[in-house]
Amino acid sequence: MEPIQQTVQELNLRNTTNAVCVAVAKFTLDQFDYYYPQETPAPARLARQIASLRAAYNVMNEAYAERMKRAETAGIKERDDEGDQIIYGVRGILEGAIRMTYDQARLNFALNLWETYRSYRIDPTENMISQWSKVQQFCEDYFSSQALQEAGVALGLDGAIRRLEVLAQEIRDLMTARNAATPEPRAMERAREALYPEYRGAILLLNAFTLTSDDPAANRAFIKALNDNIDYVRKHSMTGSSGSGSGSSNSGNAGTGTGDEGLGGGDDNQGQGQGSEGGDQGGSSQGGDQGGGGTGTITPGGDNGGGDNGGGGGGDDNGGSDMN
Repeated sequence: MEPIQQTVQELNLRNTTNAVCVAVAKFTLDQFDYYYPQETPAPARLARQIASLRAAYNVMNEAYAERMKRAETAGIKERDDEGDQIIYGVRGILEGAIRMTYDQARLNFALNLWETYRSYRIDPTENMISQWSKVQQFCEDYFSSQALQEAGVALGLDGAIRRLEVLAQEIRDLMTARNAATPEPRAMERAREALYPEYRGAILLLNAFTLTSDDPAANRAFIKALNDNIDYVRKHSMTGSSGSGSGSSNSGNAGTGTGDEGLGGGDDNQGQGQGSEGGDQGGSSQGGDQGGGGTGTITPGGDNGGGDNGGGGGGDDNGGSDMN
């Protein structure tokens, strides 16, 4: 009797965070692309299922990117609140300094800096865009004038003004990144629900074509790369039951990442990890069991742990029921 071919294990994507779900789908698609290149395409039925999976992944990835923009709104508020307090402090020190006439040199510094600062009418209670535009212009004047910088140092305000410059740029960058997007609250949840059957369908079809193939080595490296990744996800990144396995498991060496954790690998690969923002994504590594074979991004962590950008377990965005 011929030995039964190894197949891809089942993985319950409902028990993963948003970040891991996105990463598993991306890794799976990358492996399909690597093992079924244009020169040797997948069988027609499997190719159609891969296309359906890719379409579902693209929708989910876009929803995930939109969801992550919410964190930028929180970041803007934090920086605006900090900047408001610095502005009140700078103004208070300047107003106090120009009343202290006993030290003429210090008074001259205060009058010089106050004249420039006051001309911009910076007001923390006005429109945020207008306020920080004025702050940025004031900082440009300050850092282009040696006399103003000397006054800032003499009055102990140089550090505060430098911090305002940093905050103004960070707020501007965050506003640009947010780009007035208003993410739909349940878009990620619906995108995940649409992805689950497409992912499972692709795995089941791959297993079916493997089991019916006359080639005993058919898809062996491909299946091993997927199973190595699934093993690692189950071990490190599941939020609940890991689901049942169909077929034996091969544990490869995990790739490394500089975010929360990196997943993936393969016995003979050298994984190259790259971190990503917010601690939300781990690293990428190369899959397959030939050196340098198969590429894939494997990312754990998650957009949970106290909010959208936390990483790790817990928080608002666990599993498939993303209600926020």
